[in-house]
Amino acid sequence: MLRKLGMNPDKVTKLFQARTQPLRDQKGNPVACEFCHDLRFKGRQGVFEIMTVDEEMRPPLRRKTG
Repeated sequence: MLRKLGMNPDKVTKLFQARTQPLRDQKGNPVACEFCHDLRFKGRQGVFEIMTVDEEMRPPLRRKTG
């Protein structure tokens, strides 16, 4: 995936890091981000899917990886 994005996998350690300090204007006053409205991913939830590997799934997985 990193190569598709034009990044060197040996040098990239993380793709995103949230700001720890708010954006500031020229006078030093905090300014809300116009793009995310300063949500900083707060309140977001991940959507995950779990696949149980049972005896029926093991043979096809072994063929692909082996």
